[in-house]
Amino acid sequence: MTIPTRARFCIECGVWIFSALDWERHAVQHARSPNIIYGPITAEGILAAPRRCPFCMMQGRFVQMENAGHYAEHIEDHINRQFDKGCRKCPHYSCSGQDFSKKELRDHLNAVHGITLL
Repeated sequence: MTIPTRARFCIECGVWIFSALDWERHAVQHARSPNIIYGPITAEGILAAPRRCPFCMMQGRFVQMENAGHYAEHIEDHINRQFDKGCRKCPHYSCSGQDFSKKELRDHLNAVHGITLL
């Protein structure tokens, strides 16, 4: 069987998605009910769930990233843009809405959401 080049694999669900429209629909399901852990989840050295972006999830986008360096840059970009706009909160809906400094937000993302920044 030939897999179309547009096919995407949702590591979290263990399913292949074969069209852009189906991927968007699938991503909306994840964005509507995000897990509290966004960092990678591994079991015996095997990636069970990739890194996900809480800022993108808040915007309704489901982004999976395997590369730790790209992920850290992506999260840092969001933090910097968010702070430039005057927003100092964690994007996850279950968090209290308290204001953080950049360092406090990074520490919070690490301790609560499993996001390790380089």
